Amino acid sequence: MIDIISQLFVSTATWGLDNWENFLDIPVDNTKTNEYRRQVIIRKMQGNQAVTVDFLRELINQYIPDKSGAVTDHPETYSADFSIPLVDKASLLGIAKDVRTYIPAHIGQVYKAHADTNIENHIAMLKSTVKTIDVYPAAVEKIAPESTFYVAMAMTTTERLTLYVGGI
Repeated sequence: MIDIISQLFVSTATWGLDNWENFLDIPVDNTKTNEYRRQVIIRKMQGNQAVTVDFLRELINQYIPDKSGAVTDHPETYSADFSIPLVDKASLLGIAKDVRTYIPAHIGQVYKAHADTNIENHIAMLKSTVKTIDVYPAAVEKIAPESTFYVAMAMTTTERLTLYVGGI
């Protein structure tokens, strides 16, 4: 009986989280922890919470094991940079989906994924609607001419792509 009553409250629900998610039109994802699912449900129920840089940082760091994700707001260009270490594809898609859920529609998102390696250099980003993309390594002094570069991008509308690597 106590277990059934626990399902009536988001903070104590376990097997009842599916019902809460269905009721609030949140996709059920049993691969997430119960605590993460509770946070999503509570945020949805709270409604019009202000989307701040701190809120977005906490949001993206749910997918990053070392919590090193950073968010930089650019009010002058109506955009925000999301600097994250390279994560698996599912986590990257989850970050992008969650950010799109909460960030105001007029704010553009720039995702900057990075990894420091001695052998290979990885550069990745997600962009939508942009005129020019300039891709630079995070630290020029770490570039070795013999290193291999892998560049991955996902974008929807681009007029020109400029890629500068090495000899900068």
